[in-house]
Amino acid sequence: MGFHHTWIVVSPKKLTTYLEGEQKMSEFGEKLINLRTESGLSVKDACQKVGIPQSRLSELERGVRIPTTGQISLLENFYETGSDELSALAKLFEENLNN
Repeated sequence: MGFHHTWIVVSPKKLTTYLEGEQKMSEFGEKLINLRTESGLSVKDACQKVGIPQSRLSELERGVRIPTTGQISLLENFYETGSDELSALAKLFEENLNN
């Protein structure tokens, strides 16, 4: 058995859009990490208090998962962000992926 490689050809515009989306998701994850650490919480503690699985929060903080609106709402309410900053960052990421 050998390895099979698949190559994907992407236009420069699509690649730029993807990279911009990755940056937005990274900003979202960094914001979550900052909110959690400023609150003095571990990932496990934050998950128990917010009400989402530990694996999901970890994925959100690493920027590898798009949050649901429900998760964004739970996080914004828990961290009392007061604004739609988390929601706006997630929306920008999703828009960049869809363009």
